[in-house]
Amino acid sequence: MPDHSAIPSPNEATSKDAGPAAVGSLFPLTSGRLAPGIWQIPTVPSDTASQVKSVGWHLLELDAAAVANKRDLLDKIALAGSFPSYFGANWDATADCLRDLAWLKASGYLMVVRNAGSFQRNQSQLSHVLLDVLSETSEYWARHGRPFNTLWESDETIADDDLPVAYLPSVNERLGSVSEWPTPST
Repeated sequence: MPDHSAIPSPNEATSKDAGPAAVGSLFPLTSGRLAPGIWQIPTVPSDTASQVKSVGWHLLELDAAAVANKRDLLDKIALAGSFPSYFGANWDATADCLRDLAWLKASGYLMVVRNAGSFQRNQSQLSHVLLDVLSETSEYWARHGRPFNTLWESDETIADDDLPVAYLPSVNERLGSVSEWPTPST
């Protein structure tokens, strides 16, 4: 299992960790420079799918803009993760499937939650549960030597005292903008 002790976690990383400009680069996430976790980002780069695929990761995309209720959210997560037919459509089954993903052969996973700002405004309780599940999933995969990161697309602050600090860093506030993330050395 890789040693992540020297890699800044989402709540420890600062803008001094940013390197040369690389607009849209997800290199810090896909290279292991940053510990797996949930990363808030104002806009997900348009080339995310190609970047993720190029490093052997699997992309799970969830558009949370029009989530109406828990069942709708769980259905969208199941679709994003290509969950098997036995998926039980509850939080425990969602967590179990996200911690399995045997049907998605990959060296890492990136969950993109698009329109997370409107989702957290309109479905606050569901967004908190989802953040918990995604955080636990990331921790699980890190213990098993495989990264699972989440990009939480929102320019709004997640300001809830009940949420762990790991949810609070924003790419803009703590890491600089995505355009300042370091590029891979060739």
